[in-house]
Amino acid sequence: MLDAQWNTMRTALPLLLGFAVPFLPSCSVLSEDELLEKAQTEHKAGNYQEALKYYEIILDEYPSGMYKSSTLFLLGSLYSNEFKDQRAAVQYYREFAGSYPDDKDAPLALFLIGFIYNNELQEFESAKTAYLSFLSQYPDHEMAASAQFELEHLGEDAARVLQSARSEKGSKDASSRVNE
Repeated sequence: MLDAQWNTMRTALPLLLGFAVPFLPSCSVLSEDELLEKAQTEHKAGNYQEALKYYEIILDEYPSGMYKSSTLFLLGSLYSNEFKDQRAAVQYYREFAGSYPDDKDAPLALFLIGFIYNNELQEFESAKTAYLSFLSQYPDHEMAASAQFELEHLGEDAARVLQSARSEKGSKDASSRVNE
């Protein structure tokens, strides 16, 4: 009796494993360094879906890894610039800026959140909140004047604002030449 059961199990086991193995979650055998290198290579080559796959594997398999911060920032950039998914970009930039406020790119991420809300999503209250947060956290940053400018022109047509700024600059340049 045992021999019959064993023979049945021995025959059925490879079949069961053959069906089950493809459904097991995949784990990378690559190191975090190798994954980042592959992601960046694919990103530079314009293979954005492949890059996305590698960036997500880094976050999944190395949630406390040394490249988590740069991966979050790069995902924000990828979603914003290549996939045009601004909400996903904001999510990644927000996680990056919130988790790594002392990183050299944290101010840029916070500024980009405001910029995306203002210029891409037209969610002006969210843009205002992001810009005010930027100015509060990084008042002396080189982009503080840009954040202040964006705040002063929330919801305005960007082309018209730039044209107006150019006109004002031209007027100031002309009047300074007259006064010389």
